[in-house]
Amino acid sequence: MVNPDVQQLKTMHDKDVTRMQSFKDVPDDAVRSVGVPTLIVLGDQDIVTPEHAFELTRLISGARLLILPGGHGDYLGEAVMTQKQTRYPELTARLIQEFLDSDSRALASELAPPRGGPMHDVQHISVYIARPPVEVYEFASDPRNLPRWAAGLARSDVRRDGDDWIADAPLGTVRVRFVQRNSFGVMDHDVTLESGVTVHNPMRVVPNGGGGEIVFTLIRQPGMSDGQFAKDKAAVENDLKALKDLLERKPHS
Repeated sequence: MVNPDVQQLKTMHDKDVTRMQSFKDVPDDAVRSVGVPTLIVLGDQDIVTPEHAFELTRLISGARLLILPGGHGDYLGEAVMTQKQTRYPELTARLIQEFLDSDSRALASELAPPRGGPMHDVQHISVYIARPPVEVYEFASDPRNLPRWAAGLARSDVRRDGDDWIADAPLGTVRVRFVQRNSFGVMDHDVTLESGVTVHNPMRVVPNGGGGEIVFTLIRQPGMSDGQFAKDKAAVENDLKALKDLLERKPHS
């Protein structure tokens, strides 16, 4: 409800005016660093202009934009909304829920393991990186950075081909496909070899103190010898160490 105390309303108004007059803009690079599915919602007569919302949508990778008729708060059902007899708040809530549900289903579908088949030996290989987890995620989840730390996967620049990335690996040319960007630190990716065999590689970064623990799950492939499995494990350990060294050498922002 709206505070009936006129003086308190004036105090709130004055504080809002001061906050807006002294507001410091958020740098574009900070906006671009948003790594979670984003839905930008506003009214066509809102305080924020549609042009500004369009710019936000361009800066945030994969962001969606929803513009509804009305002024500030009309689509949320605020007590001071100008349109009293409207179903816009109900519509807004339903569209937001659909956005959240669709994103969750898409991520769950990508992360769902194939059903059936024999169990395989696995090795969970991890390394602590003394940088914020979001920074580790942003760097490691970008396939363009693979040649800088993942020598076992990309020896030179990678190139995009639709949803895949083409890389020159020690075993030949491979196709790499990462799961969609997400807020869970998940970087699972499939690597398809020249033979047509696809290897699934679970990888994620989790918070650990002030830094991030990056974990790679190495799955032993059918017919792989003990020696080859040990060699693959060593290659992953070397790649993760290279990632750690690279990120910890970067100057703090």
